[in-house]
Amino acid sequence: MEITDAFKDLTNSTEYKEICKQRDGQGSKYRSYMARHKAGTLGSGAMVDLLIIHGYTVTANKATKSKKKI
Repeated sequence: MEITDAFKDLTNSTEYKEICKQRDGQGSKYRSYMARHKAGTLGSGAMVDLLIIHGYTVTANKATKSKKKI
């Protein structure tokens, strides 16, 4: 599963929605994450941090360069 797919899964969960309903700092933070994600300005680092907080496991493979033939 990719990071964006996992974040969409998290935002659709009842736990995330309950936190968004809170009228405190944490609820405001989660609502802003949601708005930035919908606008396309939320970075992958912020998504990863939030996923790890909620118990998701994030793994990354070594990046490889693709060989372009000219």
